[in-house]
This record gives sequence, C-alpha cells and structure tokens, in this order.
Amino acid sequence: MAKKKVVDLGLVRDARHRLEQLAKEHPELTGERGEKNREDWVTTLEEDAMANTTQYTFRLTDELVERLDAYADRLSEETGLEVNRADVVKRLLTKGLEAVEKQKKTAPKK
Repeated sequence: MAKKKVVDLGLVRDARHRLEQLAKEHPELTGERGEKNREDWVTTLEEDAMANTTQYTFRLTDELVERLDAYADRLSEETGLEVNRADVVKRLLTKGLEAVEKQKKTAPKK
C-alpha cells in the first residue's frame, strides 16, 4: 500500500497568499505559461525572499543540524517541493514561538 503524503496546510496557505501578493505586484508574471514566465517567477521569488529577510549567524550542534536536514528531506519527500535547512529553521521557529505565545495567552493568571 502506498504511503500517504502529509501536507502542511499552513505552509500551503502561506505560500498561496504570498504568490497572490506577488502576482498583484508583478502582473507581467501572470501572462502565458512557458519557460520564460517560469524563470521570471523564480527570479522574483528569490528576490522577494532575500528582500524581506535579515541574515543572522548562530551556532548549532552537528546533531541538531543533522536533525534539521533530515526533517527538510522528509518534507521534500512528502510534498514534492524543495525544502532546505533555512526553510525548516524558519518554519520550526515560527511554530515553536506560536505554541509558546498561545500557551502564555491561555495560562491562568497568578
């Protein structure tokens, strides 16, 4: 029996929202399909990703990096999309912070 792929709908929703924003900002990318259009999208997405971020440097243990890479490989396999270490770190940090912040909001006040 084939193993079902798990899809993170939060990631899908975020990606679709960002693509819609980019299509509004760059209407020339919503033209005819083809290699040129795909290349333009890739360039725009790469520029957008770099423009909206700041690079930080920090140290991680080799074991943690291996775990991050394994998770990225698993997500790539499950989704069919290329997922790299930076994507995984951002997603896990976001999820972890959301969980902590939600926990703090629902914790009883002393």
